Amino acid sequence: PPRPSQSVHRGLDDYIFGRFQRLRSSPSFVPLRNLLREYRENRERVLDDYLPYEPAPPGDRRVDLSRNEDDGGTVLIAHVIAEPVGQEKVVVCSGFPVRTRYGQANDEGGRTLIVTCTHTIEQVQFLCPTDAGGTTLIFTSSGRPIPATSVPSSLPGRDLTLLAIPQQAESYFRPLPVSPYPLPESAEVGVHNSVEEDMLLLRGGIQGWERWIDGKVRRRWGMGQVEGYKDQAWRDAQPGTYDHLAHLLFLPLPTGSSSGGPIVSKETGVVVGVVVGDRIDGVKRGQKGWGVPIFEVSMHQSCLGIDTDWDVRCSVSQD
Repeated sequence: PPRPSQSVHRGLDDYIFGRFQRLRSSPSFVPLRNLLREYRENRERVLDDYLPYEPAPPGDRRVDLSRNEDDGGTVLIAHVIAEPVGQEKVVVCSGFPVRTRYGQANDEGGRTLIVTCTHTIEQVQFLCPTDAGGTTLIFTSSGRPIPATSVPSSLPGRDLTLLAIPQQAESYFRPLPVSPYPLPESAEVGVHNSVEEDMLLLRGGIQGWERWIDGKVRRRWGMGQVEGYKDQAWRDAQPGTYDHLAHLLFLPLPTGSSSGGPIVSKETGVVVGVVVGDRIDGVKRGQKGWGVPIFEVSMHQSCLGIDTDWDVRCSVSQD
């Protein structure tokens, strides 16, 4: 199963709680209890948005893995449980923005949504009293906290959730390009990794890690490759066949708080998967990074509940 993402260092917790207190009076503030209710009510919900795909985007749209810099394309998600007093908790993970559109393919209207994982929200539901205060904050790379305003859709079976943000805050994010085409085994990828700075210092240093979230967290692209695919029953699956590519295996192993972050093709600079965690792929193959292919999001539409611009609208299915 995914590793716990609950923050264990008071430095980051205190930083997040400080931003939370400042936003409590914001008109965009939505209580955690409301977000959790929407998460439950909107499971498997199909939206009217469609998600454009970009298998070969222009240079300014590609994620440049060689620069190891973040310009708004990855975010830190902080689920804040603010009550009862003295028992406050923060559960953190990662995410990334995508730009959806409304109506027809030539319609310029749309919105920016944040893709993230589901298991941290499930963790919050377990930890959180029914009427507890709190909210979900989305931190940009510079440390700017943006409140999540709703949970339009989720699919726990694929460990994917969508968060909405205020329209006036969309300029703080850089939506990433996505492609539904699965990469072949051994294709090179960059995996979003993030670690609290205090933890890195305890382990021996921050060299090679980019300053992120006001320096409270560090991030980098962990370079590795696709290790294979599994179907829903965890059997080996192959791209280019009728196999269901439900799970993506990769190396290097992700860090705990990188769940929900993007897996990016080195060749094309597009998102090809979403980090879930890590798990054992048999005794001989050992431990692998574990994610959900973006193929699942685009092809089956059940993952995010978003229609794509190249497929027929269909009802939600978990097959």
